[in-house]
Amino acid sequence: MEEVFGRMTRDFPPEYGDLPEFIKCCRTMSEAEGEYSEDEFFYFVATSVETLAEDKIDELFESKYSGPLEEIRVKEGLEENQYWKADDSSAPDEYRRLLDEFREAKREILSKSFQEFGENQTGTLIEEDYDEYRRRKENGKAAFYSRHKFEAVRMEASEMDLSLSSDEPDGVHSDVENQGID
Repeated sequence: MEEVFGRMTRDFPPEYGDLPEFIKCCRTMSEAEGEYSEDEFFYFVATSVETLAEDKIDELFESKYSGPLEEIRVKEGLEENQYWKADDSSAPDEYRRLLDEFREAKREILSKSFQEFGENQTGTLIEEDYDEYRRRKENGKAAFYSRHKFEAVRMEASEMDLSLSSDEPDGVHSDVENQGID
C-alpha cells in the first residue's frame, strides 16, 4: 500500500479511476508516522471526494439552477460569462436565493459523498462549518505544494494569494469556474 500511495502522491492528483483506492490509502497511511501532515491528508481526501462528487453536483446545477440563473443574468443585462460576486448586494434577490439553495444542495451532496467513504467527521464539518472545511483544505493544499511540489518555495497558507484579479466593473466578474457558488 505504501508503494501505491507514494506513486499516487508523486503524481498527484491520481487518475479519476484510482481515487477510491487513493482515499483508502490516505485513511491507512494517515495513521502511520510519515512525511505527510494531517492537513495534507485532509487535502488529499477532500480533493479526491470532491472530484468524485463533481458529476452529481454538475448534474444538479445543470438540471435545476443553470437555466434560471442564466435567465436572470440576461434579464439584468450582464454579458455572456459575467456574474455577480458572491457577496454583491446588487445581485437580484432571486439570483442570490437560487445560489444559496444550490450551495446548500451542493454541500449535502459533498457531505453524503464523504460519509460514503467513511469520512463522517468531514461530512459533518461540511454541514456545520463549511468555512472551516475550506480553511483546512486550503491549509493542506498549501502545505503539500510548498513542501512537495515546489521545494524552493516555502509559504504559509495565509501568505498565498490564490485569488484571481480582475478588471471587471465592481460587483461583476467573468470567472466562469467560480460564480460565487462555493
